Amino acid sequence: MDFVIDLDRIMPLSRISMDFMQNASPDIYLPAALTFSVSDDGLHFSQLWHKNGPKDTTPGLTFHTWQWQGTASARYLRIQASSHDSSSWIFTDEVVVE
Repeated sequence: MDFVIDLDRIMPLSRISMDFMQNASPDIYLPAALTFSVSDDGLHFSQLWHKNGPKDTTPGLTFHTWQWQGTASARYLRIQASSHDSSSWIFTDEVVVE
């Protein structure tokens, strides 16, 4: 997963969060890695936050929120999430930018 959100103008940022679902039975896992990067021009991005996630094969459906909190400003927000392997899925329902 790799996408860019255009906030239309340079905005102050204090929190970015994403909710993820995990259900090991159908190979839906938390990301192996999640990175938030910011840019003022949409071409040159700086990493704001990064998190690695373990592959948890515990049975059952769970939901997890991963978030960055701090102080930054940007017009563009790039979100990159990688899966643990080519057979696993990443499910997320929204990105919250404050």
